[in-house]
Amino acid sequence: MVSGNNFNLGAYDAFVHLFPIADWDNIFAQTWRCILVNLAWLIRCLPYFAIALLLQAILRKDTQWLYRPANITAIFLFFLLVDILGAKYLPNAVSELLIAYSLLLFGIAVSKYISNSNLITNLGLCSFGIYLVHPLVKSIVEILLTKTIPQVTQSVSITSMLIYSISSFLFSWLAIALMQRNKLISQYI
Repeated sequence: MVSGNNFNLGAYDAFVHLFPIADWDNIFAQTWRCILVNLAWLIRCLPYFAIALLLQAILRKDTQWLYRPANITAIFLFFLLVDILGAKYLPNAVSELLIAYSLLLFGIAVSKYISNSNLITNLGLCSFGIYLVHPLVKSIVEILLTKTIPQVTQSVSITSMLIYSISSFLFSWLAIALMQRNKLISQYI
C-alpha cells in the first residue's frame, strides 16, 4: 500500500510502479493485469484469513476468557485506541486488521450478554434480505439526503457517515420486514 502497488479502483490495475512502462491497454497485457490484480487482492486478504484461522484455534480451546467483563472492556478500549491513534502510528494495513478483529472480538464477547428479544430475532431473520437490498436502499437514501440535507453527502464526517449508514440500514430492515409479511415474497428472502 505504501509503495502504491496495491489495487487501483477506477484504473483496475495493480503493481503499476513495478511495471511502469507496461502498456496496460494492450490486449496481451490484460492477462497479466488480471493476474496482478488478483495477486494484490490475495496479498491484501491473506492476513485477514490467517488471523481468522488463528482466532478460531484460540477460541476453539477456551472461550470463557473472552466473556469476562474486564476483557470485554479491554478489547473495546483497544479498539478505540487503535481507531483513534492507529492511522497516525501504525501502517494502514496493520491498523485496518487490528480495528476489524478487535471489533469482531468485541461483538462476539458482547453477544453473550444481549438478551434474545423479538427485535434481535427479527434482525437475524431479516439479515440476509438486508444484505440483498441495501445497495438499492443506499442509493435511494443518498438521493433523499442530497435533496433534503445536502451537507451530509458533501462532506465526510462521523456525523454524516452515521446518518447515511444508520438510515440506510433502518430503511433496508424496514423494507425486508414488510416484505416478510407477504407470503409470496417472504419465501425468496
